[in-house]
Amino acid sequence: MNEVISESLRRKIFVIFNSLSRISPIKSQVKNLIVLLCAIGCACATVSDQEANIVRSNFDHDAEGGYQFAYETDNGITAQADGKITVLSENSTAHQVQGSVSYVSPEGKTIEITYVADENGYRPESDSLPTPPAPMPIPDYIARAIEYIAAHPYKEETEVNEEKKVAKVNEEKKVVKVNEEKKVANKFLVVIAAAFALVSADVSHIVRNDESQAPIIRFESDSSPEGSFQYSYETGNGISAQAQGTVFNPNTDAASLEIKGAARYTSPEGEPVELTYVANEKGFQPSGSHIPQPQPIPELILRSLEYIAAHPPPPAPAEYARKPLN
Repeated sequence: MNEVISESLRRKIFVIFNSLSRISPIKSQVKNLIVLLCAIGCACATVSDQEANIVRSNFDHDAEGGYQFAYETDNGITAQADGKITVLSENSTAHQVQGSVSYVSPEGKTIEITYVADENGYRPESDSLPTPPAPMPIPDYIARAIEYIAAHPYKEETEVNEEKKVAKVNEEKKVVKVNEEKKVANKFLVVIAAAFALVSADVSHIVRNDESQAPIIRFESDSSPEGSFQYSYETGNGISAQAQGTVFNPNTDAASLEIKGAARYTSPEGEPVELTYVANEKGFQPSGSHIPQPQPIPELILRSLEYIAAHPPPPAPAEYARKPLN
C-alpha cells in the first residue's frame, strides 16, 4: 500500500512541479515551498472505500476441492484463506478453512483477525474482539434438573405405549403364574393335611405293639361344594386329631385354601404331645412345646434392627420422583 501511495504521490508532485515551472516570476524558494505543501496534502489524503483498487490478488484450487486465495486493496485491507476437504468417516466429509483478515478501523487502528471454520463452526481470534463475561454459576436446582433429565431421557409416545403393552403382558403372565402356584400350593396343602392325618392315625412306630391295633372310637367328616371341609377323630389309645379347611374366593383364579388343625398323642416316654398348626399360602406353620425353638436373636442384631427402625432412610426429594408418563 505504501508503495502505491508513494507512486501516486510522485505523479501528483511531478504534475504540480511542471505547472509551476511555467510561471517565471516565482522564485525557486517559493516554488519549493508550494511543492512541499502539495506533497503533504497528497500524503494526508486517504483513499475512500468506494474508490479502493485491488493491488494484489492470487487464487488457486485443486481437483479435490481445496483452494487458496489472497488479496490486498489500496485502502489497507488484506485477506487470505486456505480451504480443504477433510474426510471425517466413510460417509462423511467436512470443509475446513483457515484464514486471516486485516484492515484499518475508522479510528485509525489496525485490526487483525485470524479464524478457523470447520464442522465445529466459525472460531475467530483477535485482540479486537469483545471478551465474553465470565459464565454465571449454574443454580443447584438447575443442575439437579439436568441430572434428572439425563437419567430419564424423553421417550417417544410410541415407545411409551410399547413399554406399557409389554409391562401389561408381563403383569398378566405374572398373575397367571401366581394363580398356578396358588393352585399347586393348595393341592399340596390338602395332600399334607391328608398325609398328616394318615400319619397320626398310623401310630405303630411310636406306640407299643399292643397299641398298634387301637380302635377308632370317634370319627366325623364333612365337606362343601366349594372345597371347604372339616374332620375330627379319636382312637382308643389316646390319639385325637381335628382339622378345618376353608376355601377363600372359591371358583376364581384367586382361590386359596387355609387349614387349621390340631393333634394330640402320648410319646413313648409317656409325655403328652399337643400340636396345633395353620397351613395356607404362607406355608405350614406348626406350634407346640415339643417343637425345637429357634436360637434367640443376638443382642447386637437386635440393637441394629432397633436403630434402623428409629432412623429410616429419608425419602427421595420430590423433584427426583419419577412422574408417570401419560
